[in-house]
This record gives sequence, C-alpha cells and structure tokens, in this order.
Amino acid sequence: MLVELTVNEAQRVDFYFLRHGETETNVLGVLAGSTDVALTDNGRDQARCAVPLLTGRGIANIYASPLGRAVETAEIVAAALGLGVSVVEAFRERNWGALEGGALPKDLEVSEIPGGEPLAAFEQRVMGSLKQCFDACAEGPFLVVAHAGTFRALCALYKIQVSGWSIANATPVGFVDIKPTEHFTGSENGVTVFGR
Repeated sequence: MLVELTVNEAQRVDFYFLRHGETETNVLGVLAGSTDVALTDNGRDQARCAVPLLTGRGIANIYASPLGRAVETAEIVAAALGLGVSVVEAFRERNWGALEGGALPKDLEVSEIPGGEPLAAFEQRVMGSLKQCFDACAEGPFLVVAHAGTFRALCALYKIQVSGWSIANATPVGFVDIKPTEHFTGSENGVTVFGR
C-alpha cells in the first residue's frame, strides 16, 4: 500500500530524530540491521549527552523502534525529559537479510537484498509510521529514536540528499518547519536542523 504523507500548514508539527547510541556492531563496523544488539556503555553515555540538546524543545512524545538499542536510548532521554516511550514496530531498522552480521555495504541504498526487505517497502513502512505520529501529535513536537536506515528513509521523504553520509550515534536532528522538497540545513543550539 502506498502511503503519502501530506501535512497542511495548520497541522504541521516539528519533529526530531535521534539515532540510537553506539553498539558493539557499530564499533566493529558490522551491519546489525534488524538484529537486536545492545548499547555499549559509551552508547548509554552518548544518549545521556543528547539530553541537553533536546531539552527545552517542547518535545511532547517519544516514539522508538522496538529494537533494544533504540528503546534503551529512548528510555534514557525520556527519563530526563519526564516522558514515556511509545514503541512503534514500523520504525524498526531495515531487514538486510543475508548481509546482516557482515561488513557494512558500500551502497546503503541498494533496492533489493537477498532475503531482505526491498528499499521501497522499507521507506513506505517508515512513512506510514511518521504519518501516524503526526496524526497523534497535534499538541507539539515529537522525537523519533531509531536507526541510520530510518533516518535515510525520512530524508528520502523530504528529498534531503544524504547519499554517502550516515548520521552519527545519538546525534539529534530536527525536522523543523519543513515541507517535503523544501529544506535548509543549519544548526540550532547544537542540533542539525532541516527546515526554517
């Protein structure tokens, strides 16, 4: 099913994205994908360091991928912001099939993967979840805590070029006052911001 995200001017809600903290697979340069791997102690510290960058932004809801590395990162941030975490199955990282557990592929935008999830299906899944978050969050900005692949899918939705670039662990990014196909990249108090 094709999901189209449309947000009119009156209903637009800013949102922030935070990739999970560091994992052992990140340290080793291994593709975890949909495999559930835990945060390292450094990953937990990274999540705590993201808190001051997200404080004061009016975040009203936190949504996380169901994978442990994202849930734990979200819980660290949520505890500091006095919020709960809603787990959203569809924010799960892309299933990389036979490539999981191996070295990171050079082309992260490959369409088809042996035994894995097609890129178009993954992007549609992420877009459908984002639409649900918009529908549920009319009262203020929200935070999505997920994965590098999820971030690339969001950037694809907004036509933001990220080819060859991956978001660092526990680095907040704001999608602020932005429409698909229009963007400005800047920095606002330590957070990369697309929009305005």
